[in-house]
Amino acid sequence: MRRPVSLTLRLSLLFAIAAMVVFSGLGWFIEGSIKRHLAAEDISELEVVAEAVEKALFAAQNKDSLVSLERRFDDILVGHHGTSLHILGPNGQTTYASAGPDLSTPASLAAGRLDTGAVQDWSDGDHAYLILSRHLSDDNASAGGVYTITIAVPIDHHTRFLDGFRYTLWFLIAGGIAVTSLMGWFAVRQGHAPLHDIVGQISRISADELSTRLSP
Repeated sequence: MRRPVSLTLRLSLLFAIAAMVVFSGLGWFIEGSIKRHLAAEDISELEVVAEAVEKALFAAQNKDSLVSLERRFDDILVGHHGTSLHILGPNGQTTYASAGPDLSTPASLAAGRLDTGAVQDWSDGDHAYLILSRHLSDDNASAGGVYTITIAVPIDHHTRFLDGFRYTLWFLIAGGIAVTSLMGWFAVRQGHAPLHDIVGQISRISADELSTRLSP
């Protein structure tokens, strides 16, 4: 007959499973919180640039003043490292394009959509970005009509940070599970020490050793 699994082993396994669930849940929560925080910062930066561009664009009173806006757009991007801007005019032609990734493709796609304003992931093959596109329409805007602005902020540095943080976090979680499981095994074994003593005494009782008595 197969010997049943010891109570110590079963309780130790339960300790290990409980530790795995708790630590894994905590790690998932921490990683998700940091990821959402970084995304919120990037979205906030996109919103700030979009509002500044909108104000500058609607301040223009004629077509000639739109040309002079290029310097204003450059100034807006100075405080936002790596952020890129692309503007399509009412005629579908590029009105402004900053240095950086070529945003003509996502800008053209955004120009054909009625619903804009949602932040999306985008990659140019080498780098990853979050992009925000908006339609701006105002009768007082230069040349009138609808402008489509597309703003991209790089997220490579956040991705690298999350990759490194995730590795460290789950390494610590694995270590925490192992240590907790070992401590659980030690605690259970120590707690069962009197039971093991009784079992040892009972095992020594046989037909030849019937005089053995258990301690009260």
